[in-house]
Amino acid sequence: MDIGYSIRDLYTSLCVLTKQLWVPISVLCRMWKVDHRAALDIANMLCGMSLANLSFRKIGDDVAMKPGLTLHDLHLEFCKKQAKFKKLETSWHAALLNGYFESPSDAPRLCALSPSHLIELSPRPWWSEGTLDDGYISSQLARHLAMSNQGSELAALLLDTRWLNIRGKFGGVLGLRMDFEILDKLIHGGERTEEYYPLKCCRESFQMILTAIQLSWGRFFRGRRAFQFQMCGRLCSMKGKDSIADSVMTSFEEHTRNHI
Repeated sequence: MDIGYSIRDLYTSLCVLTKQLWVPISVLCRMWKVDHRAALDIANMLCGMSLANLSFRKIGDDVAMKPGLTLHDLHLEFCKKQAKFKKLETSWHAALLNGYFESPSDAPRLCALSPSHLIELSPRPWWSEGTLDDGYISSQLARHLAMSNQGSELAALLLDTRWLNIRGKFGGVLGLRMDFEILDKLIHGGERTEEYYPLKCCRESFQMILTAIQLSWGRFFRGRRAFQFQMCGRLCSMKGKDSIADSVMTSFEEHTRNHI
């Protein structure tokens, strides 16, 4: 089985997991760039060496049981240490994301000069149906973007109603809050804060968006249009004054009518 990686490399790649996180084999196919049969063979090999645990679970409404891996906490800690020592942790997180969509050469860059001047950022279409089949990426995307130093794309997602709708549908308001907290920590507490300096001055604007989401959440499952009206009503006082609020309201106007 020639896949371009050693078994040691593939084991180290599991540094992208978190404690007790079950990752579907279909996600590992994307990260390792192999077909399902090869990924399952690799998983069985790791299990045979007592390095991982293979189990089967249902994903969403699919009645079929799907295979996936988990790691013991000590094994996960070892993988993370190996990845950091080899300076591969960031690249493995990026490899997983690129398995869904290749990062474009004109990837989003942070270009917010102030809350009143924000050049639009364009994220990859993570809300598209094909990315959600594995039941994984909707809950883990923000973490992988942060760990692969792609915080600019995370910021763009949190201003796009298509992602807000998907994250809200599968993760609820707590999931959305977690995404905003990951962005806030990345900008203000990460090791590469200088790269995110342009958005530092917009911290209050992102917090305002999160507050509006939490206060409007009761309308979310009554319909996208009801949620839109509630959100825009809470943000309208900032229209024309805060480009981040303007971006969210524009996104609602463009996409909510289509029930995306």
